[in-house]
Amino acid sequence: KSRSPRRGWRVLFEPNRYLGGARNTGAGHARGKYVLFMDDDNYAKSYEVAYFVRAMEGTHADIMTSGLDFITGHDEPGSDWCFAAPLGGPGGDGGDGGDSGVEWVRKCAHREGRMRPHDSRGNKTKTLVGRASPSFVFLGASSNVGLFKNCYGDANSFFRKTSFHRLGGYTTDKHVGYEDWEVYSKAALSGFNLQTVPRSMYFYRFTSGSMQKTTSYRHSRKRALRAYLT
Repeated sequence: KSRSPRRGWRVLFEPNRYLGGARNTGAGHARGKYVLFMDDDNYAKSYEVAYFVRAMEGTHADIMTSGLDFITGHDEPGSDWCFAAPLGGPGGDGGDGGDSGVEWVRKCAHREGRMRPHDSRGNKTKTLVGRASPSFVFLGASSNVGLFKNCYGDANSFFRKTSFHRLGGYTTDKHVGYEDWEVYSKAALSGFNLQTVPRSMYFYRFTSGSMQKTTSYRHSRKRALRAYLT
């Protein structure tokens, strides 16, 4: 939080309106051309934003999803290399303890198409055994397949901001999931251009207490079907 102003970020706090409401609020305050949604069990690879922008500009899509790599554990995923980079620049808060006035932060990079089970520091976060990168890819905007299976993408997604608002954003139900499946189905059936990048852009962390494991599948599944019934 303390570094957010210098990065040009704003951190918003509001009562718990669940996933759909929180994402709508974030998109409503967005100032750029695109909006990237990430859950707290997602960890972006170093090239995620750049690749999404390139793909969006090249295809003129309204929505982009991508492949992903599964991980377990609680630590930072392994990286191909890490380095120190200045954050504050001249006049910063001197976080490096020296006289330069520069705060240094640790940045990590990931090689495309490669998975590392741990880094040199003995990180215990691991990719799932036997997986190659990407662990999972999505089919894309097939509304026929989407009636039975979420073929569109994970909640980690990249929207053209104007398209997100034209679509009407997410519904705001509480205590049920599949808000991503619902909005993708609505987009596909309404003629929006939804594309998926067949590369892993981020890590998806499996946790025992995730929302998907603690909410009703039946109620969430009914939510995902709404776009087909209206």
